Formats: sequence, C-alpha cells, structure tokens
Amino acid sequence: MTLWRGLLALPLLSLAFTCLAEEYIESFHSDIEVRLNGDLNVTETVVVRAEGKSIRRGIYRDFPTLYTNPQGRKVSVGFEVLSVQRDGRAESYHLKNRSNGKRVYIGDPNILLSPGFYEYQINYTTTRQLGFFDEFDELYWNVTGNGWSFRIDRASARVTLPVSFIDFQLTGYTGPQGSTAQNLVYRRSAGNQAYFETSQPLGRQEGLTIVASWPKGVVDEPSDAQRRAWFFEDYRPSLIVVGGALALFAYYLVLWRWFGRDPETGVIVPLYQPPEEYSPASMRFVQNMGYDKKCFTSAIINLAVKGAVEINDDEGQFKVIKQETRDLSLAPGEAQVLSGLFGEGRDNISIDQSNHVILSRAIGKHKISLKRDYEKTYFNTNSRLLFPGILATVIVIATAVSNLPSEEIIMKTIFFGVFTAIPLIMLSAVWRGFKRRGKGGKFQVAINLVVLVVFCGALVNNVAAPIIEFSEVAPLPLIAGALAMVAMHYFFYQWLKAPTLAGRRLLDKIEGFKHYLKVAEEDEIALTEAPEFTIGIYETYLPYAIALDLENEWTAKLNRAIAFGLVDRRYSHPGWYHARGNRDDHFSSALSSSMDSAISSSSVAPGSSSGSSGGSSGGGGGGGGGGGW
Repeated sequence: MTLWRGLLALPLLSLAFTCLAEEYIESFHSDIEVRLNGDLNVTETVVVRAEGKSIRRGIYRDFPTLYTNPQGRKVSVGFEVLSVQRDGRAESYHLKNRSNGKRVYIGDPNILLSPGFYEYQINYTTTRQLGFFDEFDELYWNVTGNGWSFRIDRASARVTLPVSFIDFQLTGYTGPQGSTAQNLVYRRSAGNQAYFETSQPLGRQEGLTIVASWPKGVVDEPSDAQRRAWFFEDYRPSLIVVGGALALFAYYLVLWRWFGRDPETGVIVPLYQPPEEYSPASMRFVQNMGYDKKCFTSAIINLAVKGAVEINDDEGQFKVIKQETRDLSLAPGEAQVLSGLFGEGRDNISIDQSNHVILSRAIGKHKISLKRDYEKTYFNTNSRLLFPGILATVIVIATAVSNLPSEEIIMKTIFFGVFTAIPLIMLSAVWRGFKRRGKGGKFQVAINLVVLVVFCGALVNNVAAPIIEFSEVAPLPLIAGALAMVAMHYFFYQWLKAPTLAGRRLLDKIEGFKHYLKVAEEDEIALTEAPEFTIGIYETYLPYAIALDLENEWTAKLNRAIAFGLVDRRYSHPGWYHARGNRDDHFSSALSSSMDSAISSSSVAPGSSSGSSGGSSGGGGGGGGGGGW
C-alpha cells in the first residue's frame, strides 16, 4: 500500500518541481574590443536556463541607440548585428525598432525550446560610445543592461584596447538603475586589457556597468568633419523640416512682394451714403477679400430694410418671413438669398439646424454670386500660389517623418503634433470670437475660453507624462517646424490677397463711408454736407454698418440723437424686426451677433558624460536589457 502511495505521489512531486523551476541567466559575459577609430566590436555570451515560461522560443536583447547628452542634444549611435549563435551554431534572429533603439529577437518563431541550459552569443558593432575629454578618453558601458526580467548569477566583461599602455583607470557599479554600489572586482589583465566581474548575483532589473579610462592618443578622436556629420545625422529629420520651413517662408515672402502688396491708398473723402450699386454684403466681401457668414447676415437684414422679409426674434430663435412686395431693387446676391431661402413655395424659414440643408444651399448660392461679380475684378486671392507650398510641405514632412528611427516615434510625433495643434485651433476660435462685436461675440469668447481651459487641463493631466517621455527621444524641432509650415499657409493665404486698382478705389470709398458711420455727432456739426440724421437714414444704413463691423458705433449715433431730441425718444427698433423678451436695448449689436451665430451653427449638419566621477549602474552607453519570448 505504501508503494502504491509513493507511485501516486511521483507525478505530484514532478509537478511541484516544474512549478518551482526558475528561468534565470547563469552567466553573462561581454568581450568589448575598442578599435583604433573608436568603434566597438562586442561579443556577448549569455547562458540561460529555459523552462518554457518566458523563454519559449529564445531570448531577446534590447540595445539603446538614442540618447540625450547632458547638453540636451539627441545622439544616435550606430548598431549592427554581425552574427548570432545558439550553442555554437548560427541561430535565426530578427530586429525590431523600439522608441529608443533596437530589439534583437533570437530564435525561430516556429520552434519551441525544451527545458534546459542554452548558450547564446551575439556579435555586434556600435559607434560613438566613447567619451573624449580634455585629459583622458573613456568607455562608460552598461554591460548587461538593467532591463532583464531574470536574475543574473554572474556577469563579467573584458575590455581590449588597440595598444598597450601604463595608465589604465578602472571602476564599476552594480545594482538597479542609479545605484552606486560596487559589488564587483576588476583588474588589469594585460597591457591593453581590463577584466570586470560581479562579486554577487544581480537581481531582476539590476545590471553591471563598467568604466575604463586611458590617456589621450590611444584611440583616434573624431575629427571636426566627423562630428559635423554626426550632428546632421542626429538631427536630420528636424533639419529637413526646419530647412523646409525657412525655404517655404522665403518662397512666400517673394510671392508676397510680387503679388500680395496692395496698391497705394488714395485720398479718403468722407461719404454720406454708400457707394452706388454696392450692397452691404458686396462691400464686406470686397473689404475682407473673402466670404463669411456675416455677409449672409447683412444680406438678410438689407432684404428686411427693403421690405422683402421680416425677422421674428423669439429670444434668439430667429424666423425669416417673406413679404409680398413688387418691384424691389435687389442686388444679384440678394436675389440669390431670397430664392435660396424661399424656394419650393416656402414663405418662412426658421434659422436652426433642422433647416441646415436649405440654409447651407442659400449661403452657397450667395457666395458664388459674390465671387462671380466681385472676385478678380476687385481683388485677387492668389490662392493658386499656395499649392506648390502645400505640396512642398507634404513632401518635406513625409521625408522627415520617414527618417525617424522607429515606427513608435513616428506615431508619437503624429500624436504630439495633433494634440499641439488642437489648442492652437481653439485659440484661433477665441480670437475670431473676440473680434465679434456685441453680446453674442462676448458669449462665444467665454464659451471658447472655457472649452480651451478644460481641454488644456485634461491634456496636461492625461498626457503630460507621455509628452515628457516623448521629448526624450523625439525631435521637438520637427514638431515646431511642421506647425510653423502649416501656420504659414494660413497667414500667407490672408497676406497674399490683394485688391486690384478698381478694388483699391472701391476700398477708398468704403473707408470714406465708414468715417461717416462711426464719426461722433458733435464732429459732424462742422461738416455742412452731412445729411440730417433721421430714423430712416439709421435703418437704411444699418445693414452697411453691420457688414462693416460698425453696428455699435452706428447705434451709438442713434442713441446720441435720441438723447439730444433729434429723433423720437419712443423709437426702439425697426418695424421689420419683431422681438419677444427684453431685447430692445442695443438691438442692432444683439441682432447682428446673435443672428450671425445662429446662421453659423444652423448651416452645418449636426559618450558625453564621464562615469569616473558621479557614475552609477545603468549609466553610459550600452544597456537595454532583455527577456524571453
């Protein structure tokens, strides 16, 4: 019976030993040959115990190739695998880019290892690992790396220099990242060799770092030409973008001098009526050299002044009602607005998102009409000149991004660029709102500022750490240069616009009329040509004041006239405007900004630091770590 119990216990004991079996590194040895030109030829021999847990097909070795030196400069070192062996025979391997270097996967993905000991040997070369200082040169080298997920029973390294000499200074560090413990022994083993070995095992995430320094002249120091070449190699993506940004600025500057400079302003003569045959919307279109929703707003209000429509304002909910009139003198653009709003038998329309299709079509027809009648005759946008610059920007940024060292950095660069651009877009929205007059504009500014603050707070709270990590490996000048190029397209799109000679003459007349709209009543006393201010004049020119962003000044003139008894004190708003709620005060600015906002929303469908002093484990070149796969 006892025998049978023992036999039954054997599988359980076997299972227990299997569970207790541990994967670890029995030994890690590195032969480091320092070549005369400063390159390193490194052969790492790693003996591991595999149990089919983490080490199933083989091991992987991480090797950092991107560093930031004490001056904050990014440094990219060379790394090339020459051979990989397992138990003395060539072994399959493949490389994968990491955010700060390379990962070497050793083993066949289709072959699983049996439990046991395996000896892996990796031979590679690397460049730019030596530190060249005023009085000595140095190898500050992380032999094992501090990223291993296994303990290391014994770690050692042998450094071989190209020539023998007498003064060979050695030290080293062991333990986790940043440790200054020195649980190791080291000695000079020959005229040109030094040997280092740990005196106790290394735990997980612990490593061996060595420091060997020698007199200058043993190894050739990089020439100035070589250092310049390295600089351009390190910063190639950023230099491509910065160079592209400078070239783009020069291109646009030349274009601006040739095409974007305005004709000289003529003599501004005050006008007491708008230039003949120009509607409020057309004057705004020419003045801004482009279309916006306020062109549409001023057109609707001018239609109301002419008796073609009435406007109902139910506490900001607008309805435009068609009036039965005949023989109206409408500008071509206003006729398009009228037909666009009241086609298909409609006699009224609410300015809300339920009618966004109708509104967007009416706006489109109005815009096309103004472009056909006034663009090129009165101004040129020169927008065609932007296409070569935009194409060049795409090519430059794509080339720079393709030169980044890894797919991970490419994705981080795109991510960071987008999250940097979003607050800039929000700031632009805040600025546009700030330029609006009246209560609606102030409300929009407040809303945009709140959204901007909330977004930036969430951005800092959630992505601050990734951004800091990203800044360690990714070229921030690339982001800045790319954003600068995008910003240049926006600004030069505005600056390349230029009035023609006919446009300049019209702009001079508009300036003369604006002088009348905004000049104080007391200043008009000396102007004998100024007409008597009446309610009729106020209402007739109100759409022009709105189109030219002078509705506040024009209404202030009305209020002064009321205060001086020049017009009826009982007057509050035009007969074509019907409001519910307390919206009589400052009705023109409230109407303009509120209606403008309503139209806008309703037209859219829903080797540089020394380790001899102040060094630590994990410092210097080399490093990384590894694991099983």
